[in-house]
Amino acid sequence: MFPYLPGVADELQRVDLAPLRSASFAYIDGYKMLGKAAARAVRTAKAAQLPLLVNLGGDLAPSELLTALNGYPGLVVQTSIAEESLETAARLVKSMQADMQCDSAVITAGKAGAAAANKQAVVRVPAFRAEVRHTHCAGAAFSGGLLYGLVQSWRMQDCLDVAAASGALRCEHAHNEPMPTLLELRAFMQSRRQAASAA
Repeated sequence: MFPYLPGVADELQRVDLAPLRSASFAYIDGYKMLGKAAARAVRTAKAAQLPLLVNLGGDLAPSELLTALNGYPGLVVQTSIAEESLETAARLVKSMQADMQCDSAVITAGKAGAAAANKQAVVRVPAFRAEVRHTHCAGAAFSGGLLYGLVQSWRMQDCLDVAAASGALRCEHAHNEPMPTLLELRAFMQSRRQAASAA
């Protein structure tokens, strides 16, 4: 939303990227409107030899971003599709992983769930049932859960599980509530799985 405000995308091209030099992982939004700023951030992260998660947010990667990402080791690319179909996400994610030449690709498909692919396999995770109060920041919460798992070097199945729980729980919580802890996420996952198996 913020990049639509006048001048914000241009200001992002001048933001201080020094904190990336001491980071353990980089997360960069690579939306089309942020192409130049995102490419600059990617180049800085690459120079710092950081593992990287790039979120395209449903956009096609802009050319300047593709150039910056070329040859990035261990790259993870995330995007979303409008169609709420886990099978469609699973079919598209393998192509995306090959096209983007990334280590792993992740596609979210709304209330259907998410799929991820690397060179060896495709993983599918259905969404957790949620009592939806709103969907604001659900995608960001998903990305936060995914990133947490990646930082911990979890297998992708576990990363997606926590990401899906984080996104679903965000939809249930009020806007002003803090993000859940890992213990809260695990309790949520267990309760929803028990409810699903009892149904």
